[in-house]
Amino acid sequence: MKKLKNLIILILIFSLFPFSAYAEIIRNETVYVNLDHEGRPVNITVVNHLSGTSEEDYYIDYGHYENIKSLVENIEPVIEGNQIKWPTALLKEKDIYYEGTLTKDLPINIDIRYFLDGKEVKGQELVGQTGKMALKILIQNPKGKEENQPPLTTQIQIPLHLDVFSNIHTDDGVTSVIGKTMTVVFNHFSFGEQEFEVEADGKNIELDPILISSTSAKISFPNELEKDLQGLSSGINQMTDAGEKLQKGSTQLLHGNQLLQEGIEALNAGIGKLFSGITTLLSKSKILSKGFEEFNTGLKQLKDHSIQFIDTIHVLGIGINQIVGKSDAIQEGFDGLNHGLKEVNKGVYGVNKGLEEINHQHESLMTLAKSLSQNDDPKVRALAQGVLQEGTALATLTQISQQSSTGLNTIVQNTQDLSTGYQQYHKGLENFAQGINQLNEQIKPLPEEVNKMYQAHARLTSGLHDFFEGLNSVNNGFLTMNDQINILPNEITKLTKGQEEITTGIKDLNEKGIKKVKEASSLFSNLIGAQNKSSEEKYTSFVDNKNNKNSSCQFVMKTPAIRLQEQKENTSVDSKTKQEKKTFLDRLLDLFKK
Repeated sequence: MKKLKNLIILILIFSLFPFSAYAEIIRNETVYVNLDHEGRPVNITVVNHLSGTSEEDYYIDYGHYENIKSLVENIEPVIEGNQIKWPTALLKEKDIYYEGTLTKDLPINIDIRYFLDGKEVKGQELVGQTGKMALKILIQNPKGKEENQPPLTTQIQIPLHLDVFSNIHTDDGVTSVIGKTMTVVFNHFSFGEQEFEVEADGKNIELDPILISSTSAKISFPNELEKDLQGLSSGINQMTDAGEKLQKGSTQLLHGNQLLQEGIEALNAGIGKLFSGITTLLSKSKILSKGFEEFNTGLKQLKDHSIQFIDTIHVLGIGINQIVGKSDAIQEGFDGLNHGLKEVNKGVYGVNKGLEEINHQHESLMTLAKSLSQNDDPKVRALAQGVLQEGTALATLTQISQQSSTGLNTIVQNTQDLSTGYQQYHKGLENFAQGINQLNEQIKPLPEEVNKMYQAHARLTSGLHDFFEGLNSVNNGFLTMNDQINILPNEITKLTKGQEEITTGIKDLNEKGIKKVKEASSLFSNLIGAQNKSSEEKYTSFVDNKNNKNSSCQFVMKTPAIRLQEQKENTSVDSKTKQEKKTFLDRLLDLFKK
């Protein structure tokens, strides 16, 4: 595996370096960058390759290096400030290679994030873990980190060992398998910011280094293509408008389906209640019909007896009128009795007054009789005794007269109350007689009206019977309708669900399809316009912008491996002896071991 990686790096290096002869000096700059796990630069080494011929004595290269080392034996440059001078005579014999280290911001930003089972982790924390791994790489290629700096095209290679990873998935990259290693490749063009993602199920996770290479993004397009893209953009704009209208219409249709579903559900509930009500009504129909029939029988009996009822009311009226006539005489008798009792009461009152006067005058005789009751003369005592007995009799008579007067007063009062009550009774009797007379007149049409009512109710009873017969048929119809409507909500639900999927599909088509195509078309049109306007632009040097003649530049970057245990280097050979035995290509490969 390690030999294969080294071979790929060597092929990349030699593919970047031209070996043919030139009439002038050609400069090729390769920037080697060791990144940390998150994509931040750790150290930068630049290897410059000079080839060709020149009439000048020296070829001047530019750069502020921290240190410079020739990679060709017995050749050293002349360094004056930021100028590195190489004798051009040496190029007649061999190409010149030299390396230098420096610290400088890269023209692209790289951000690498690692996830395990949906949770973000640090790269080294993945070591030995098992679970769903996700790797996200964000590339930002902002033009103009330095003035007039052209954009870069970047390729990312992620090697995944198939003994460690399975179910490898990516939407943005391409994959290739060599042996037991699947390499996921992403390409970032100068379209601004892009994020790439790969997912895989990992077991005892280990990761080989991620390789990232960048080169100039100069592309030349025909002018006619820009015009064609403008027409395409206009068509896409029309598609966008049509898609938005289609989405709006689909949303309205979905809303209508939802309202229809609600209406069907309400109708279904209403029919269910109606069906239940009809069923209940039918269950009570016999009782209702029986009640109507009994009422109809009662009306018939009322019709049959209405004439007798009228005759009875007529006779009752005659009797009441006779009672009223005789009641007048009774009232007159009560009035005479009351008057006589009042006169008797006056007489009793006079008797009481006379007795009171006699008693008053007899009191002096009683006093004298009491004094003579013990007289020696028997005749006097007998006379006195007679007077005393007479006084006692008068007192008793007076008391009886007073009691009679009180009783008579009560009789007079009761007679008065009886007379008043009878007056009210007489008045009520007259009103009753008047009512009976009016009833007697008003009740005469009763037999005919009762007969009409009987005939109408008989028709109503017959109609009710027919109604219940028809209602039974309606109930059977509602039963069938209820069964059919019960199916509708499910069908409407399917229709609504289908419309939701259509609406979602149209929305996705607009947002993930047409809008993305529109954005890509606009971006591509802008890119073509920018590329055509700057067709002479080329990224010539990372080290110094003065290296802009016959110069090219490329970046080769990698992250460290994520392993359980780094392979130990063989230390049996003395490092100094080993360094002396290294070839030029070995030294190039060592650039990534720093």
